[in-house]
Amino acid sequence: MISLAGVTAVLVVIAALRSLEAASDQEIVSGVLGGNTDDFEGLVVRYRRQVFRIALRVTRDRDNAADVAQEAFVRAFVALKQYDANRPFGAWISRITLNTALTLCSSRKKQGDERRTATLDNSNAADAFSTVARTEFETAVRAAIAGLPDGIRETFELRAYADLSYDEIAHELGVPRGTVMSRLARARERLREVLEQQGFGRESEAV
Repeated sequence: MISLAGVTAVLVVIAALRSLEAASDQEIVSGVLGGNTDDFEGLVVRYRRQVFRIALRVTRDRDNAADVAQEAFVRAFVALKQYDANRPFGAWISRITLNTALTLCSSRKKQGDERRTATLDNSNAADAFSTVARTEFETAVRAAIAGLPDGIRETFELRAYADLSYDEIAHELGVPRGTVMSRLARARERLREVLEQQGFGRESEAV
């Protein structure tokens, strides 16, 4: 039998969750910084799908994406004092997720290479060729993106990985919308040139 105290506790939790649902991101952040650290759960609930989606697009692995999502929220909580309330929280957490995912991909590249080698050992010739070709192209794309100038690279990553709109990117980076569009055009052109120089033809059109 549930006690009155238990029922009361549940009702309090439900009321708190409803309060967080109605609060803006900035209000929740303000509350967390004011000492109500449990309120951060409201932001986790609000953005967990978005964060996981970004992580999955970068890592292409659900387990790694889950690790990235968890780490991204931890980093956001630790760095919450640095958040600019004049900018969208969604764009801010997207950038943190993106950086976390890219770091994880870099640190696990060697492990991935070893796993691919083991896979190739157990594959037939056609499957092995397909796997190598796909892996080489993905590696070339990541390297080409990493070689873009900082501002252009950051803009492209926010668009390609975080799927932010032009306006969201402009707001997050503090630049005009036209600058975002110009940077994206330059990024795509540069990536196409680099990939074609490396022998990738029509594949680069998908970038």
